Amino acid sequence: MSTDAEARRRGRPGRGQSESIQSLVKALAILDCLAYSEAPIGVTEVASQVGVPKATAHRLLATLLANDAVAYNADSQRYSLGSSIMRYGLMGVQRLSLHRAGHPYLESLHQVTGETAVLAIRQEDAKIFIDQIESQEEIRHKATLGRRLPLYHGGAGLAILAYMKPPEIEAYLSQGNFAKIESNTIVEPERLRKELELVRKRGYGVTQSDRITSIGSPVFDHTRIVVGAIAVFAPTYRVPYDHIAKYAQSVKSMAEKLSANMGYTAPFA
Repeated sequence: MSTDAEARRRGRPGRGQSESIQSLVKALAILDCLAYSEAPIGVTEVASQVGVPKATAHRLLATLLANDAVAYNADSQRYSLGSSIMRYGLMGVQRLSLHRAGHPYLESLHQVTGETAVLAIRQEDAKIFIDQIESQEEIRHKATLGRRLPLYHGGAGLAILAYMKPPEIEAYLSQGNFAKIESNTIVEPERLRKELELVRKRGYGVTQSDRITSIGSPVFDHTRIVVGAIAVFAPTYRVPYDHIAKYAQSVKSMAEKLSANMGYTAPFA
């Protein structure tokens, strides 16, 4: 049996795996170096600070550059953090601040409706549920926290999608070929466009299947950009059609209060 095979059998990384891990560690060290540098730096300085040969630093920087993790100025021949790292950092800060600010409003929404109250954040063309307070009813519905889900389904997703910038909405709808999630999921772009108009008119999105009713309203930040949504999940038998508007008013109210807390000052829909 080869050395690598024996290492894998014993649960330890083989030589190839070990080299990959070492490269990853060195790449992370480079990012750490650039993050703490007061100004862009050259490959020689990167190599010196990370403790690797200049050729190794150059190879790792090229890989990071290809993935937008670092940026390179050809005139100065210096490197700095790239757009992808900046974007991930901003997403993390945004998620943390929204989570902290939003939890009290979920508690209030849960108390008013008695149902599961959830908070979602927008991540590019998807939504991610980041917090929830579950209903105490024996039969209840809850979100899967941390999972990326499509915007075209669910009250929270529709609320986010409807209030994105018009060019972003059109770009999203142009993808087409949306998969059915429930039997009544709207997947045709033209029908979805009309549904989004209705969401903007009402100020909330709603989906209702035989099992679950989901009602969501958008959350905006100080830049007047939609960053997420507050929603209620409930078994449909507890939210008949003529009760949706009542639940929706509570959802809208909490979303508006959270938006104001996040610095949003424009009039609400």
